[in-house]
Amino acid sequence: MHRSSADCAVPNNSKSIHLSELLAELVTDPKSIEFRDINDAGSLLEVLLEVTEQYYPMTFSCLRELKQSTSQKRISVRKLLLATHFVMGSKRVEDLNREISVYDLKKTSKVWFTQLLSTVARHECMRVIEEQCANRKPRKDKKGELRIEIQKELDLAKTHNKKANQAAIARKLKLSKQRVNKLVEELYGKK
Repeated sequence: MHRSSADCAVPNNSKSIHLSELLAELVTDPKSIEFRDINDAGSLLEVLLEVTEQYYPMTFSCLRELKQSTSQKRISVRKLLLATHFVMGSKRVEDLNREISVYDLKKTSKVWFTQLLSTVARHECMRVIEEQCANRKPRKDKKGELRIEIQKELDLAKTHNKKANQAAIARKLKLSKQRVNKLVEELYGKK
């Protein structure tokens, strides 16, 4: 049975949480945001900047540079959508055209603006995740100190004609057995 990523459940205290629920905690549901009808590119940009500033601050920092476009009278909604996707990270023309092809501009603005907000919400999620990854503490042993300690323990066992006990090394260095095993594999290769 094939599941989509939105259907994958994550166990949490005997309850299951869907990925969509986890993402909903990161950003606001675009369908819950009220907005006025959009008649032209200028009003689209005004509403988009207003909504992103309030609900999607990281994405707003990208979209802020589009603010100068509100003064242009002849910009089309299509071009503004291209510019929006461009500042959110898509740089190739083929990618931009493919991304905005999903917007059905013939329908009411409520439909395609909700689509745009869903894209903005995904962008915000990615920015939040990237920031979290960037703020992670570096792994212990950046300078190879653990490898040196493990090497000493292995050499000591060898000089006493004993088999190296990775569990004992793990306890002594306050590491998991799996981490010690990985470091030994890095030092000697798999055996």
